[in-house]
Amino acid sequence: MRTSGAFLAAVVLAIAACGEPIPTGSGSPGEAVGDGVALSCWDVDDPECQRAFAEAVQLLPRDGPPIVAASVVAFGCDNPPCAKGLQRGGSVSVEYANGGGLNGWSISAGADGSLTLGEHTTGLARRFLPASARLAQPSIDFSLGHCGLSSPIDVDGSFWDPVGQVDSDAAFAVNSDTGTFTLVGPDDAEFRSSTGFAVRLRRHEGARNLFGCF
Repeated sequence: MRTSGAFLAAVVLAIAACGEPIPTGSGSPGEAVGDGVALSCWDVDDPECQRAFAEAVQLLPRDGPPIVAASVVAFGCDNPPCAKGLQRGGSVSVEYANGGGLNGWSISAGADGSLTLGEHTTGLARRFLPASARLAQPSIDFSLGHCGLSSPIDVDGSFWDPVGQVDSDAAFAVNSDTGTFTLVGPDDAEFRSSTGFAVRLRRHEGARNLFGCF
């Protein structure tokens, strides 16, 4: 299933139409990199994931909207199990608050560990709003869409973003799966699949943008 990382990256880089390169700025506000961002790391260790995210932030306008979610995804390999990391290439995506925009890039790691961001793409122009009702209980049965965690997770009146480490070996990473959605705090939840894999989720306030996989 490690090839699922390549599939997810293809969602990021091929489904949406390519946009013009974002002008390089001198950086973004410090709060863009921190606990307020739901950063998910798909088969990438935390330090490299944080570094890839920071490189992408540097390409965004300094006066852009607040960043609420991001993901760093390593490509899969032909002969799993695959080593973690971006040495085979991957993708990084960054999403602005309340449907303010979604940007993605290809990314590759050099032999010296340096990271290079390449082809740029943007999400759909449409802003999507959650349609779910607030939960009457903290835990419910829930089915992910056909793109797994890349499909919108609409529960308890909000969308939800994956956060932390995501194992691409888990079937639900890129495929539909059934499981349990459980609130573990006002803005935090867990999805545990029928096969026992789990991922942490963070509440996404307001509208969001998508690359096109539902």
